Amino acid sequence: MENRRTLIKAAYSALFLLLFICVCGQASAYDNLEVHPDINEAAVDYFNDYILKDDPYLKNAVLSERQCYGYAFDPEYRRSYTEAIGSVPEQLIKKTPADWISYGGFSADEPEGPMAFRHFYDPLNSQPWLTDDEQIYIAVAQEIVPSLKNPQITAVDWAFHSLDIKYCNEYSFPEAKKDFKLAMENGEAYNEYYGMAWRGVGETMHLMADMTVPSHVRNDGHLPYINPDLYETKVKAIDVEVNKDYAYSEALNYKCTYQGQNTLNSLMKDTALWTNRNFFSLDTVEQYGTGVYSDGKAAHPSPALTMTPSSDGYFYYKPEGFEFKYGEYKLARDSVLTRYMVIKKPLAVMDYRVVLDQEELLIPTAIRSSASVLDAFLPRFQVIIDDVSEDTENPGYYIMKSHVKHIKTQEWQTAPLIGNGAHVVINGVDYVYKPRSGEYLNTLDVSLKAKPGDTVQVYYDLGGYIVYSDVYTIPGFVATPTIKPTATPTIKPSVTPTPTPAADDWLKYYVEYYSNGQKKREYTYYEKYYEGSYLPSQKIHGTYKLWYESGAIQAMVEYRDGEETGPSLRWFSNGQLQEETYYEDGIENGLRTEYYDTGQVRYTGMFVDGKPDGMHRSYYESGARWSEREYSMGATISYKQWDEDGNLVQSL
Repeated sequence: MENRRTLIKAAYSALFLLLFICVCGQASAYDNLEVHPDINEAAVDYFNDYILKDDPYLKNAVLSERQCYGYAFDPEYRRSYTEAIGSVPEQLIKKTPADWISYGGFSADEPEGPMAFRHFYDPLNSQPWLTDDEQIYIAVAQEIVPSLKNPQITAVDWAFHSLDIKYCNEYSFPEAKKDFKLAMENGEAYNEYYGMAWRGVGETMHLMADMTVPSHVRNDGHLPYINPDLYETKVKAIDVEVNKDYAYSEALNYKCTYQGQNTLNSLMKDTALWTNRNFFSLDTVEQYGTGVYSDGKAAHPSPALTMTPSSDGYFYYKPEGFEFKYGEYKLARDSVLTRYMVIKKPLAVMDYRVVLDQEELLIPTAIRSSASVLDAFLPRFQVIIDDVSEDTENPGYYIMKSHVKHIKTQEWQTAPLIGNGAHVVINGVDYVYKPRSGEYLNTLDVSLKAKPGDTVQVYYDLGGYIVYSDVYTIPGFVATPTIKPTATPTIKPSVTPTPTPAADDWLKYYVEYYSNGQKKREYTYYEKYYEGSYLPSQKIHGTYKLWYESGAIQAMVEYRDGEETGPSLRWFSNGQLQEETYYEDGIENGLRTEYYDTGQVRYTGMFVDGKPDGMHRSYYESGARWSEREYSMGATISYKQWDEDGNLVQSL
């Protein structure tokens, strides 16, 4: 008998465990294995495509593909039942900022049991946390974790309260800021605090996106397998892809970065309120203006079914913040039982067509609100090169002085200290600045081996968030764009004259003319002494110049011992600069910029050891963006292409 009781108890425990996993694992708004990570990725894309280029304090910044350390679950645990009842092992691994943010879309729901209570916020309820079906949740949960209770925490509190005994969210937004501050102060680049900060941004985005799920802002517990929510059940990763580029609600104020703008806390509450009063969840459809739901509970004041259903049986409604070309969207449907007089009591319901309309409105708004989290999180910096002057004590060296200017935002009121991530780029060659122990890098005073005409740039890589200075050219190298012909040019006796000796017998001078007397090319080169005779080696040394027949300069290239070294400039025949590149010992090293003959930039990108590296951008002649390709030492990381109207046509 005792064995039988033990077996029965074990069977009940197993049943409760399965039910608990099912209940908690699917009561967390959008799916966290695919949908939430995809929404976060779309939010990062929106930030890069729109916010980054429109903010003057982000014009020299990029969210790169460089990786930083952080803590994450090993992928094999992602479907493990242990996620529902407790923590799972985390490992120190490396991800890009975008990948950490995407991962935060997953990890915000882990472990799923406790998290199921923390992702609700009803702005019109005096108890804004989840209370619907509370006793069923707790009864099931306590079979596994006897001490588990409803923490009575809203999604807003969970997102924006600092770490303390009650809330204990180590990846809240305030904790993400603390981690990023620690990461910047640390002497090690790409340290784990960076990854923790990006993950915290992703988890906050997850909670922000939950405010666009009607059941999560209308106190609808929607227990899976018992009474599942139609919207949550329907939305999959493909729906994010299909709807991500549709219009978002203009009723919300998404700008939460600078003084005098909205705040993230308010945006989250406003998003919840907007969703609450514009959309039904399956269990919160008001019945024909009666002020109650189908189960008799008091209805939320809005939306209200005071209109007459259309001939197709749907109730149509225009939500706040949208201008519809074809009118309104489906709010609910008249029950078939009511329409055909099977029952007399008015009954309104939701179906998949209603959900399709909801997706088109809610998913883009979730993405736009989430992008505001990243926008507000990033501290604003300007990297400024103050001066590059000759080092009088060390010939051939220059002293470069630069500083980081902090732009005050709501989340970053004071300038953070920077202890890592400083880089100095000379003619496109990247040098990592190694700080001394305890040294902060907000200002730099660096000795550089350089010469007139060399270019210098400083940038800071803060866990993949990179901020560049403008390029500084050391004075002294002057490129003359055009050579004006004389009124009556003198015709030279030979079109291809023989070289004439220079002051140094080893260095020869060569000049060539067009038939009209205009100079075609000139350069100096070394000859090689071998077995008692001079043998032309054509090792150009110095400045090589080439002209059009009109007399306009065509090219000017610096050589050293036969190898291109330094700036290489080419012009169109109309005098406009065509291309500017930099070489070191014959290998392209530096920023390449190409232009249209109108002067408009056509292409720009960095080369390191002859290989493309970083973000390479191309533009239409109108100035509109054409493409962006991210490289890592020659390997393509990502690619996007737009048409001239700004529509994304390809993304890899």
